[in-house]
Amino acid sequence: MANVHCSVKNGRAGKGASHARYVQGEGRYASRDDVAYVEHENMPTFAAADPLAFWKAADANERANGRAYREVEFSVPRELNERKDQIRFAQQMAYGIVGVKHPYTLAMHDTEAADGGRNVHVHLMFSERALDGIERSAEQFFKRANKANPEKGGAAKDRTMNARSFVAETRQRYEQTVNRTLEKHGHEQRISMARNPRFEPEPKLGPVHPRAGRDERREARLERVREIRTGRSEWTRLKETLAATRSEILDLSGDIQAALAERERQQVVAREALARFRAARAAEAVPAPAPSEDELRAKSAEGVRAELAAKGYEAVHDAKPGGLYVGSILLVTDFHVAQDAGRHHATLHDRRQLQRGYEVGEQAKIQYGQDGLEIIRAPTLKPRGLSR
Repeated sequence: MANVHCSVKNGRAGKGASHARYVQGEGRYASRDDVAYVEHENMPTFAAADPLAFWKAADANERANGRAYREVEFSVPRELNERKDQIRFAQQMAYGIVGVKHPYTLAMHDTEAADGGRNVHVHLMFSERALDGIERSAEQFFKRANKANPEKGGAAKDRTMNARSFVAETRQRYEQTVNRTLEKHGHEQRISMARNPRFEPEPKLGPVHPRAGRDERREARLERVREIRTGRSEWTRLKETLAATRSEILDLSGDIQAALAERERQQVVAREALARFRAARAAEAVPAPAPSEDELRAKSAEGVRAELAAKGYEAVHDAKPGGLYVGSILLVTDFHVAQDAGRHHATLHDRRQLQRGYEVGEQAKIQYGQDGLEIIRAPTLKPRGLSR
């Protein structure tokens, strides 16, 4: 687990759109080839078709010395070799941090690390302002919130995202998510985000660009990184040498009973230290674990029903085995498809039961067999539209 990293940054007004283009590899950054995956979620209506419009509006309408965005940058465990597993890890982190109410842009980069391995990492840009079901223009969305009359003010900010504890809680969430993922995939390695006082943190190098070779400050940081890594390698070698020497001393002492007694004493000391460590960790307050897929699916259904209710739909019914449903597609999420059923009613389909994908605005005819799976695969046009 050589690429542990999780940091929190602020982006002031005027820098949001530029940074969004950078992480997505758009505009003047279109030539970069390390962008492996991009997604946008929880965007308000005015930015649904063009997420970049949200960050432009944040730059234009947040106060001059305010923040257009916050960003959590974190690495993906190298043990995850499949892209789908890397994306799922990134989405679990994103959901745990911003949930379903904060607009965000997530971009995954895949570059070569200094040690020759893969440096897969994620930029999670998000707004502290939370969706509340009220439709607002781009200008109004970023105004000061009005507690007495919310519809007259802007979207309120989540103050916990600016609390002093936010960084520590985010790093703890990253540690838990990584270790849970490693355990799920059968790996014995575990990480700790606690700072090791023996080792100096590596300075951040930043992305490689055409002028990087002429940047003396970057070259100095790169040399310091090499020195730190060389020191760590030497420390590891010395520990291994010391362990081997101790083993030889025990083996050559000729006093087998004394050696066994010493070994038992060391094991007792180690068990006591481990017990104290576990007790201390159990006493600490830790964030809630990352949600399971079932919890994510339930949250998605809840969000779809709330959004449809805000659009005037009186009832949302789950699709039934043997049913036939005809109507336009209203919403598409990672887990559900919502379809207009007429008379202010809608039908909610579980994507695990569908045989193909659907797009917002598509006129669809969906029929199920008695086993609850879709049995019609009619090709249709797929216009672009709002998706969650």
